[in-house]
Amino acid sequence: MAFGLVQMGMAATHLRDPEMVETMLQSMAKNNYYATFASSHDYGPSLFNADISGGVPALILESIAQCSPATDAEGRITAYDIRLLPALPESMASGELKGMRLRGGFILDLSWRQGKVLAYNVHNFLDKPYRIVS
Repeated sequence: MAFGLVQMGMAATHLRDPEMVETMLQSMAKNNYYATFASSHDYGPSLFNADISGGVPALILESIAQCSPATDAEGRITAYDIRLLPALPESMASGELKGMRLRGGFILDLSWRQGKVLAYNVHNFLDKPYRIVS
């Protein structure tokens, strides 16, 4: 059950639906974790399952930043599109992170307040072309 919540949450991030992301995160936090922060497969929690342990952090990070390859007509990657705060839940309206790994080998430092980007730095050690998109 919890894996389905992660999938629905990930779909919500790519549909830019922060309310649904919030709903999925709240549901998983309330229903799929023991007091020790071990994760459970079913509501309850009732059955230990390590699979969801990476799902919640992945969902949180995907709501903060996404990086997708941009391709040409032949399907070759020509650049990467980096989207900042695509589906930020209200409960995370302000924050800061350093060292977030993105697809394409990028590393992101980002700070935001009230859902708006204050500052960001994309570390591009592989010198790949990228653009910040909205």
